Amino acid sequence: MWKRWGPNVHQTCAIQEHLRKLEVDLYSPPVISGMEINLSTLYSTVQSFGGGNEVLGRQLWTKVADALHVPKSAHERESKLDAIYVKYILPFEMLSNGGY
Repeated sequence: MWKRWGPNVHQTCAIQEHLRKLEVDLYSPPVISGMEINLSTLYSTVQSFGGGNEVLGRQLWTKVADALHVPKSAHERESKLDAIYVKYILPFEMLSNGGY
């Protein structure tokens, strides 16, 4: 059965397992202006822009938000994506990449 799952499902499971170990609440997914942010998609999108260091360092959150189709009318969408990334994904990315 594991082989039937696609890479997105594998990433989601790995991220969720890591968050469970950190005892992060997974019952209320991150939301921006009513839009649920898929953590695996966020991770993949940030990776496509060069990874966390690149996006955080060059402040590419507007491009990430556009790629995720977060409405431009969403209040502080870039800073909220940054906060979601730092809370949910950055620890997983650091662990996956062996740290920065």
